[in-house]
Amino acid sequence: MTPRIYLRVSTADQAEKGFSLDAQREKALAWCRYEGLEGARLYPDAGLSGKRDDRPALTQLLRDLQAGDVVIVYALSRLGRGGAIQLLSIIGQIREAGARLVSLTEHIDTETSAGRLMLTILAALAELEVEQTRERTEAGRLEAARQGIYPHASDSLPTGWMRGEDGRLVESPDADVVRLIFSQGRAPYNATAELLNAQGLTGPRGGRWQVPQVRRIVQYPYWQGYMNYRQTVLPDQPASWIRIPAPALVTQDVWQAAQRDARTNHAHKRPDKFPLTGHLLCACGTPLQGRDQGAGPAVKPTHNRRRAYTCYPRVRGSDTCPSNGRSTRNWYTAEEIADQARALLATYLSGPSDPAHLHVLTGLPAATDPHAEERADVERRLTALARMQLDGAIDYADYRTLRAELMAQREAIPPVSTPIRSDLPDLTNLAEAVCASTNEALAELLDILDVTFQIGDDGVALRSVRPFAL
Repeated sequence: MTPRIYLRVSTADQAEKGFSLDAQREKALAWCRYEGLEGARLYPDAGLSGKRDDRPALTQLLRDLQAGDVVIVYALSRLGRGGAIQLLSIIGQIREAGARLVSLTEHIDTETSAGRLMLTILAALAELEVEQTRERTEAGRLEAARQGIYPHASDSLPTGWMRGEDGRLVESPDADVVRLIFSQGRAPYNATAELLNAQGLTGPRGGRWQVPQVRRIVQYPYWQGYMNYRQTVLPDQPASWIRIPAPALVTQDVWQAAQRDARTNHAHKRPDKFPLTGHLLCACGTPLQGRDQGAGPAVKPTHNRRRAYTCYPRVRGSDTCPSNGRSTRNWYTAEEIADQARALLATYLSGPSDPAHLHVLTGLPAATDPHAEERADVERRLTALARMQLDGAIDYADYRTLRAELMAQREAIPPVSTPIRSDLPDLTNLAEAVCASTNEALAELLDILDVTFQIGDDGVALRSVRPFAL
């Protein structure tokens, strides 16, 4: 057991109040003689403030501590004056070393119940100090924000902004990168990220640009001329947000021109493998997503891997697909579906004047048939007549007579009138480009034409080509 006496004095005024190094040393040595402790070692810090954590003698004392040692101080204020948190931290280090602390003025001994009570009180004071410091800090930040000063480091700002010398927001060196991203318009996020990486531009965290980083920049309202402080921590309390002026990096028109729907930048979009992702719906109406069937670490290299489009439960919001009652097993071979989609779109583009194609290509309402009910009735009667003949319920001669009458009635029904469009352009070249397109080119064309396909029992159907108004 080694008694270790810590001594500290900061100013000459303390000597007049009995805090001189000599006075502290004499009282500590007297206590050691009373306790029968010999071989006391002294650790004096002369002329140092107790608020400092880097006091040489105190650092050496804590380094020399051994289990069973006794640390003696004249008063707790000699050990630390940086508040309850600092003092509790020093006492904690003494106790972790297995040593004992004795303060002569306060009559504190950490080996006694009274001393342990004092430590509990110090812990409570430290917690109170932390809360008060946090409240004062937050109040200062709010006041700074109200004055237009950003109260945090530049690292927490959106890309393109930084704190100026006075704390107000100014453009950062990355502002031009933000403008470059918006200049790409509605290009897919992955294409923009590849462009930035090809130019050697580093991402917000110093690495390569990724899709989430590009998306975050595109969706942030840089045109507003301000940022909402506290919006991130209080997203549901807009009344608590504080507007801090910030330079507008783009105009509202440029920002709006870069916004796009999720299909253009689908999370699972791989144009080289799945060009229809974001443009292909299941029969139940759920967007289909591309998937490598048979892929994964547990799959043998010889396993037959297939690319497919799948109706996922998490996307449709139900365990089973309403169209066929299956879960994720209703997959569709990607290559076959892509070929069908190419052929179908090319057919529509090649014959835009076809009544069956016109309303899909232009977005105009489909032509109505005022004689649809009469036409359907004749078809039903023809079907029933054929069934009667097959079942032998009617003589063949009568069958031919009745069938001729029904066919005459069907021919007499006026055909569906379709408006003739003489202003439709020749889209043959576009149709040929669709047929010859690679997967990447097809995906780009589908984005431009805003195409929507839907798959059913009869294969792929074209639902819309908008806003491709002819």
